[in-house]
Amino acid sequence: MHRIISAIEGDLVEATIEVNPETILASPDEYRQLGFTRVSLGIQSLQRDELIRLGRHHDANEAISAIERVSDSGIEYSLDFIYGLPGSSSTISDLEFIYTRFRGPNHLSVYGLTVENGTKLYFRGEDHPIDDEVANSYEAICNFVSDLGLSNYEVSNFAAPGFESLHNLNYWYQGSYIGLGPSAHSFDGRVRSWNVFDSLRWLERFEGGHSTVAGSESLGDDQMAFEAAMLALRTKIGVPISTVADAPFLMDQGLIFIDEGWASLSIRGRMLHSAISNELVLDDPQSIRNEISSKFIATYPKLAL
Repeated sequence: MHRIISAIEGDLVEATIEVNPETILASPDEYRQLGFTRVSLGIQSLQRDELIRLGRHHDANEAISAIERVSDSGIEYSLDFIYGLPGSSSTISDLEFIYTRFRGPNHLSVYGLTVENGTKLYFRGEDHPIDDEVANSYEAICNFVSDLGLSNYEVSNFAAPGFESLHNLNYWYQGSYIGLGPSAHSFDGRVRSWNVFDSLRWLERFEGGHSTVAGSESLGDDQMAFEAAMLALRTKIGVPISTVADAPFLMDQGLIFIDEGWASLSIRGRMLHSAISNELVLDDPQSIRNEISSKFIATYPKLAL
């Protein structure tokens, strides 16, 4: 890890490492010595039965111990949670416990459970999310986290002012990025590519001096504009009001807010993000992309570094 961080040229604005409770270093301050500025800790839940149902490799005690150590170390940290298991509503009580007992994180990622085909959860039908329960949980979590002083700057992400994840913002802003390693994705501003998924095949190609890229696609202007608007609508940036065909109706329904010519989603609106995105009007793709990019830079100047 030190060799990778040391190989990066130029100023290091942000470096986040994602770790799990069962594999976190005994002294999380060592991550800072390696050059990282933030630790992202995959907690998911503090409830024993939920961790078992989710198939996690850590238990609640390991999760609490990991939070305590990273909190005491003083390094910035983020926590990941999953909500949406049928019959579960523990996320808020878990957060209450953490923010009462520890130095609470300035960043949270709270994801609704999705069940992929072929996984263990897929074959356990009783653990499939129930839409109404997921919606109620999401609304309650958003309101609770807002009371903690964290802004819901993206559908599933919350941060105190100035502590937003820059690498996540870069993806939503359509910035360039390089993905290293098996299955990693890269984007140069127009072409999106992805590496070989299988670790052994990736290593074989790499050591043989061959390309590890498995495939790529070049995005046209229309697709670039749609993705720019769709991603921006996931964030508090929103989209130019000119792109929202049914703005008055959506506003009357409490699904969007309008501020200085820009529309952003309410909590209820975020639950319908995909449907609203598919109805956006993108008459001038290049102009829309430029508007959205400029708004991102104005809101988050570090993206321009």
